[in-house]
Amino acid sequence: MSKKVKTGLIIGIVALTCVIAIVLVFVFFTDKDDEHKHTLTHNDAVAATCTENGAVEYWTCTDCGKNFADESATEELDSIVVSALGHDFSDYEIKTAATCTEPGEEISICSRCGEEQSRTIEALGHDWNDGAVTTPATCTQEGTMTYSCSRCTETKTETIKALDHDYVEHDGKAPTCTESGWEDYMTCTRCDHTTYQPLPAVGHEAEVIPAVDATCTQNGLTAGQKCSVCGEILVPQEVIQAPGHTPVTLAGIKPTCTSTGLTEGQKCAVCDEIIVAQQVIAMTAHEYSDKWSSDADNHWHVCTVCGAEDDVSAHIPDREQPGEDSPVKCTVCGYIIEPATGHIVHTAGATWYSDGTSHWQTCTGCEIKMNEAPHRGGTATCTDRAQCAVCGKEYGELAAHSPVTMPAVA
Repeated sequence: MSKKVKTGLIIGIVALTCVIAIVLVFVFFTDKDDEHKHTLTHNDAVAATCTENGAVEYWTCTDCGKNFADESATEELDSIVVSALGHDFSDYEIKTAATCTEPGEEISICSRCGEEQSRTIEALGHDWNDGAVTTPATCTQEGTMTYSCSRCTETKTETIKALDHDYVEHDGKAPTCTESGWEDYMTCTRCDHTTYQPLPAVGHEAEVIPAVDATCTQNGLTAGQKCSVCGEILVPQEVIQAPGHTPVTLAGIKPTCTSTGLTEGQKCAVCDEIIVAQQVIAMTAHEYSDKWSSDADNHWHVCTVCGAEDDVSAHIPDREQPGEDSPVKCTVCGYIIEPATGHIVHTAGATWYSDGTSHWQTCTGCEIKMNEAPHRGGTATCTDRAQCAVCGKEYGELAAHSPVTMPAVA
């Protein structure tokens, strides 16, 4: 094989490889659903019958299997089934009439398919008349009633129970503690029978009426007695006057920049009812120090109460390079960004500087922070914050109140 032929063959293989790669990229990175063209097959509608399901007219894609309501495949169908119609039965008509003792039959026919269904008509039973008394009953003797059927010649008899007494009810009267009475009783309208029974007087039965303790605002009652039968008061109760509230003070709470406060209030030491409600006092504004706090990158103002920071911004140098006696300072806060080149030994000044959480001194030559440490020492109360034992600055939060229970006053 010549060199030209080999070269041409290689170029052809490379070109074919590129074409295959392009086709693969197109196949794998193109939405296949957008390329799919439905191949539709028409299906005629199938009418439903009384017992068999039918189908709507529809088109089916032979590739993806989806069903559509039109030949343009614009409306996909979730279902093609038309439910079975069920039988359309007519009203029942009597085929065999029922008698007093024999059942009959009635039928109903489907108007669409001729299907029949039947049901039994129960035997009518005898149509007995109201009957006639052949032997009257008395209060204590049974009688006889005879009945005839209006549809046939059948007859029957029933025993009439003895009438028993034709009672008239009379209300009873309950005996009281001092008067007799009687139970409910009856008398017969046909004879002189009666159920009357007298009841003797019962006498009083003493029952204790419990005492009611007086509260701060409600009167009380002493113990008493009454009759449990008639309710008559035997020993009347006497009123115990309400003593009124025993007020104690609810201490107020000073608001801070991190928590609300409360005004002073009052409650009753006996029943705990609030007499004077405490009102919420809104939080105070932050008390930002006039002096700048700073670190190597930024400066800011610190709240002297809670330590919150405000106006945080980057240092602005007053010169590009420090001199022998001139450090590079921030033009806003005076922070020594770079010390003077001739300054070697740092000497702490006598003044302590502080923020809400720590204190420090500055070098007398370059004003760099020295001896920086958190506040410490001192004891907070519910009205004053702790005082740092090193710099004397207040810090931290107020201590919680310690409620004291006041003794009740009788």
